Parts: sequence; C-alpha cells; structure tokens
Amino acid sequence: MKSYSAKELYNLLKSVDECVWIEAKGETDTSKSLIETVCSFSNEPGLGGGYILLGIGENKADRNDRFILEGVDDSDKAQLDISTQCASMFNFPYGIGWNSKSSYK
Repeated sequence: MKSYSAKELYNLLKSVDECVWIEAKGETDTSKSLIETVCSFSNEPGLGGGYILLGIGENKADRNDRFILEGVDDSDKAQLDISTQCASMFNFPYGIGWNSKSSYK
C-alpha cells in the first residue's frame, strides 16, 4: 500500500470521502467500531491494509464539510489500547503503524 502523510490522507478524505481503504474515527466512535475496521482492512483480498484517521469526526452541522478535526487526547494511550485489543482479538499479530507527530493541517 502506498504511503501517505497525515495531511495527504486528510485531503483525500475530504475530497473523496471514506472508502474501502480509508476511514475516519472521531471521539464518539467506539473501540468496537475501530476493531471492526481493522478486521475489515485485514480481510479485504488484495487490499494490503488501510488507513484509520483517529481524531476526525463527522461534522453533522455542515453537510458540505463532512469531517471535522477533533484530535486525540492521549495518542500514546490510544496506540497501546488499539494494539492490545488487536493482540487479544485476532489469531495473529497485525502491524499497527502509528504517526502521532503528523498534522492534518
């Protein structure tokens, strides 16, 4: 899978919406929803993974600007929680790439 910067992914999300290989997860999304997305990315034949953009929620106030930056309070904890959940729920380890230093803007 091609490598993108956080800014490139955010711009793609805003221009083409969510798709089979990119999904936004905001503060109201549950961990179950996140794990379902990881599972979906790992089971799609030929996909080779996908990108989950944490800290980007749905902007229900403005349908023309569907996504809004919400941020992630504790990115280190989020990474640990996601890795731990994946390790306990799946039969083999998944590589979780993480780039908390990137900026969407």
